[in-house]
Amino acid sequence: MSKLATQTYIVVERKIEKNQQCIMQDEYTLTLHNHCIQSASQQFSIHNVYDITYRKVNINYFLYLHTNKGVTTFQTIENPDAFVESFKKLKHFINTD
Repeated sequence: MSKLATQTYIVVERKIEKNQQCIMQDEYTLTLHNHCIQSASQQFSIHNVYDITYRKVNINYFLYLHTNKGVTTFQTIENPDAFVESFKKLKHFINTD
């Protein structure tokens, strides 16, 4: 399985412990392969991903995978433009075959 592109994303969890709010932030990697996009907990077939878009909100970005099962959101600190462009090139290549 060859990696075409990667994108680091974060998962923020807020908890109350001993009457104080604790914010936990974990980093994971979203990986684009020839046949799928893989996150820490899910795998999406390239054929089931219709589009990828993103939006900047304050200092973070929200990356949206538009799939046959709805939209899945990933929060990232890094600009996901390179990841999105790699996906679009792959989809264009697949659609022209």
